[in-house]
Parts: sequence; C-alpha cells; structure tokens
Amino acid sequence: MDDILTSGLRRMLQAVSEQPFPLVLVSGITWPGSVQVPPLPSVWRKDKHDFFELAYVDKGACTITINNTAYLLTAGKLCIVTPGDMHYEAPVYPEADYRLTWLAVSTTRMKLHVTEYKTHQPSLKHLVSGVNTWLGCDLTAILNKVVDELRNGYSFSDVVARGYLLSLLGLASRQLLAIAERGDVLQSEWQDPIISAVLEYINQHYAEPHLGVSDMAAHVALSANYLSVYFRKITGSSPYHYLLQTRMQHARQLLATSNLTVAEIAAAVGFTSPYHFSATFKRLNGVTPTAFRQDAGEAPIIDSMNVS
Repeated sequence: MDDILTSGLRRMLQAVSEQPFPLVLVSGITWPGSVQVPPLPSVWRKDKHDFFELAYVDKGACTITINNTAYLLTAGKLCIVTPGDMHYEAPVYPEADYRLTWLAVSTTRMKLHVTEYKTHQPSLKHLVSGVNTWLGCDLTAILNKVVDELRNGYSFSDVVARGYLLSLLGLASRQLLAIAERGDVLQSEWQDPIISAVLEYINQHYAEPHLGVSDMAAHVALSANYLSVYFRKITGSSPYHYLLQTRMQHARQLLATSNLTVAEIAAAVGFTSPYHFSATFKRLNGVTPTAFRQDAGEAPIIDSMNVS
C-alpha cells in the first residue's frame, strides 16, 4: 500500500474530524477564498464528469475553478466537485507547490489518486494513480446529502455534513487498511482482462433472475470458486456483491424516474420475488423501496457507476 495515499487519506480524515468550518467548498456557497480572475488551466485541462470528485489539499495551496468561478484552497481544506461541474486545478502562482488527494466517487466504488505540482515541472505529476476500492453502500447518496446541507445551510448543517463525510472517509480508510493487511496490491485500473470481462458480463445480464457466479465463471472459463477468490483479491469485493449492487443501482434509478410498481421494478432488475427484492433493497440501502421513492421525489439521488 502506497504510504503517500494512506497518509494523505489519514490527514484528510483528521481534517474533517478537527478543522472548523468553512472546511468544504461546494460550488454555489459563499467561500472566504474566492479569486476574482480565474487562472488559466496551466497544469491540467478543463474537465467534467458524471461522478463526484472530492479533493483534499494535503500540502501548499492551489486554486480550483468550478463553472468559471475560481476559489482558493489552502492546506487542510476540501472541495466537492458535483457531477457535470466544469472544473480544473491550477497553482496560485508559478512558485507555489501543492499536493492534492483526489477521490472519484461513483455509486459503490471509489477511485483515489494523488497529484502534485512543483515549480520545476511543467505539469502535474501523478504520485498515485487510480487506486480502486469498493464499498457496500451508496456513496453518491452520502455526497448528495453533504452538498445539500452545505448549499442550503440548514440548522446544524456543519455538524451533519461533517458526520456524513466522516462516514465516507472512515469506510474508505477501513477498506484500504483491510486490503493492505492482506498484503494485496490495489490495481490502478480494471485492466485485468478477467475482471473487465466479468464486469461487462454482469452489466449486460444483471436482469436475468438466475444469473449466478457459476455463469460469470463459465463466461471466462474458470471455476466459480477460483473466480470468487480472484475477483475479491483484485477488487476487494465478491462478484455476487457487485451483481447485487448493479441491480440496486438500476432499481434506484427506476424508483426515482419511472412509474413502475415495486413488483415490476423487482422483475426488471432480476428478482423473481418482490418480497425478496424489498428485503434486499432495505438491507443494502437502509430504507424500503417505497420510502426511497418518496425521498427521491423530494431530492433525487444521482447514480453513476463508471467501471470502465
């Protein structure tokens, strides 16, 4: 496990635990470090994604420009980039070194990387690139709650936002520590042909009610037991868990955006029994499908699972 990544994540967790607010920048809020004229994207291109990004300034200071508004971020501060935000990072001035720890967050997966700018190098250096970890909960729901609290300034919003972020970072830290203790190596991308083939197969066949690990294993000409062990070693999760999370992702989308009944949604995502679907949904999401639909009507949850 790369010490640069684990130490950066540890300091991020400590900052969220101890630093006073305003601590977390989100576009649309009042921030004490606004910059009048956005800097040019001198070290990294403008970009936008369909997933969340969480950035932590581990060393130095830099600017983050989001939707043409530039903000100053100093050491210990965080920034949440929401899906669809056009953004880029840049040095405050050419002689100002900095280091950022980035978390790209989709529904159940988090990809971590560390970037560093130094005056003697013409562009960003990726100290750690694209380390993947899997978590058994809806990460985008957590970040949606944080953004909602910060933008709307509800009573005790700082306390609530801090609690959500601590949950997210605590889960990520626990997963990385567990993988490190097993002595596994986290792969920077899903370039492994077996993992890529299995993920693609699940994404294509998740709606089939009798799909199992044996089917996935047969697709890549392996035994079910060998695939389960191999898949967990590479990803930190089991193939069946990924299948369930894929089904839950599509179920959440249908609950939030369609008029299908719960029974119809259960069938559409591969469950033969609406009761089994409802029980599984509540176990993995913390609420029943009906309650989720009611909540989604008030504050839609953005889902993204970029597994490519």
